[in-house]
Amino acid sequence: MFTPAKMKKIRIICERSRIDKLVELLGKTAFVQVENLDKNARELLESYTDDEHNKIDDYLEQLKSLRANLPKEHMMTENETISLKKAEKRFDRMKIKYTVSKLVREKDSIINDLESNEKKLTLLTKISDFNYDLRFLDTEHLSSIIIDNKDLEEIKKAFKDEELDFNQIRLRSSTIINFDKNMRETTTKILLKSKISYEEIRGLNGKTKENLIAIKRQILRDKQKVRKIDEKLHTISKFYTKDIDRLIATFEREKEKMEVIYRLGVSDHLSVVEGWTDNNDLAGLDAELKDLFGGSYLIEVIKTNEEPPTKLINPIKFKIYEAFVKFYSFPKSSEVDPTIFFGIAFPIFFGLMIGDMGYGLFALLLSLYLTWRLTHKVKHDLLPKWLKNFMHTIVSNNGLLIIAKGILPGSVIGIIFGFVFNEFFGYHVLPFYIFYLIKNVRTLLLISGWIGVFMVSFGFVLGAVDNLLIKNKKKAMGRIGWLLLSWSIVILGLNVLQKESVGLTNPSALAAYVLLIAGSVLTFSSEGVSSILEVPSVISHILSYTRLVGILLASVILAEVINLSTSYALRGPVWLIAIGLIILIFGQIFNIIIAMFEAGIQGARLIYVEFFSKFYTGNGNEFKPFKLKETQGKVKAKR
Repeated sequence: MFTPAKMKKIRIICERSRIDKLVELLGKTAFVQVENLDKNARELLESYTDDEHNKIDDYLEQLKSLRANLPKEHMMTENETISLKKAEKRFDRMKIKYTVSKLVREKDSIINDLESNEKKLTLLTKISDFNYDLRFLDTEHLSSIIIDNKDLEEIKKAFKDEELDFNQIRLRSSTIINFDKNMRETTTKILLKSKISYEEIRGLNGKTKENLIAIKRQILRDKQKVRKIDEKLHTISKFYTKDIDRLIATFEREKEKMEVIYRLGVSDHLSVVEGWTDNNDLAGLDAELKDLFGGSYLIEVIKTNEEPPTKLINPIKFKIYEAFVKFYSFPKSSEVDPTIFFGIAFPIFFGLMIGDMGYGLFALLLSLYLTWRLTHKVKHDLLPKWLKNFMHTIVSNNGLLIIAKGILPGSVIGIIFGFVFNEFFGYHVLPFYIFYLIKNVRTLLLISGWIGVFMVSFGFVLGAVDNLLIKNKKKAMGRIGWLLLSWSIVILGLNVLQKESVGLTNPSALAAYVLLIAGSVLTFSSEGVSSILEVPSVISHILSYTRLVGILLASVILAEVINLSTSYALRGPVWLIAIGLIILIFGQIFNIIIAMFEAGIQGARLIYVEFFSKFYTGNGNEFKPFKLKETQGKVKAKR
């Protein structure tokens, strides 16, 4: 529980003819993280041919292209699979792939024509009051452009500066500019330099109104053609989507298997799999293989110096905090897993810094709502769109769900601390105080200091345990040395604060000097004399936990200031009462956001920096067992 699972590297050998069944078993049980075969072992075997792999890739590419071209009216939430041979035959007999391809090409061609005609329609609309033949605007010697009337003076000045001859035809909303075709390149440069928007008139014949009528009719005809093609594609989709999705699921499953098979060693008669598995799953894997192959297989543990992948085995209630540990760094398989320690410390720190029944209740309701909202589909969302967009720029839905679940226990603890401190949105609603916050700041600072001493000390203890697990006794002694040094500093510091003697006549001071000498010897012998430079950081890490009280006080005092300002405003005229209510509502919302944000960030920081740094290495590789996707399911219509 406090360390990752013990991993073993194994080798499985079976007959080549049964390789497909072996891969199916591994994918079903998810016991093994399959690795590339050892180089020496691979040299004794021939590599697996990738012809079948390429064939499946080709099928998948064609099917996915076909699926992408069909309307997504009917989709399968979970897809069934069929046998590979049956899937290949069914795809080869599927004639609609040619029909769909033809329809899509035809639709693309019509859409291109539509876009071209719509551009022409826009241009002709601008010059709809030009009543002459359009072919005179684009001749062998003459070019024409359309500009907005508001740009006419600017373009006249630009052409005049370049001594360029032109003619203008002023219409209702636009102007046609004619110029010598030989000067087209020069004209374009002038227009680009002046940043004037324009459109060229090219290849048009007949009068404007005649062209407008003809193009509008053509656009209608093209849109009708597109609708008919879409109807045909919808009909095909209705009858074939389920079958296509089943084929895609089958080939994707086979591709997963092929990708594993490709990493194996295969000879004329044997196939070999190597990978990592949990020591506790080894017996179960052996039993599964025995049921499948009888006695015609071999499984053996390989001795290796490789760093195993890490499989975390935390209780279900602490699983959510694995994501917070992964955010910092994934643990190695040989070190202590800090997930449970994070899962205990973070909610306490978060709740203490919230320290208000109202704020804790708000955080609890928000985390419950987000957890429900992100795991259910709803038509109407309580959160405003701007707030959701803002949150998505910071964190994904999955990340938001993890944070919501992570702060839920801390919210409950925040309500408890709020009850102890008699704080409810900054108001004192209870007739009694268990602990009066403002009058006992010194006591709270002392408590937070002792929390720091415990966390730093516990970190050094875990550092010693970590190093003992990997049989590095020298570093383990160094961690113990730092533990003794820390306590010597704490004891001497307490004597100074309590104005007691730090001389040898004081037993506690004498004990501190003994610890100081013993700790220095152990630390310097393990990490060298230069490690003395780290002493100030150890002191700062202990004192850093006083921020628990600092953030709590800042939130409480700000809430009381908001409430006090509101109470004064409520005694005045109506306009002042309105201002007071605005201050109360927006001030409390602002304070809640700051309180939750600071409590979350600083709570995690105290663990990451001040605690993890004493023992945690990280940089491990997560255990990723080979697992085939579940494919049985129901078809769901999506319109």
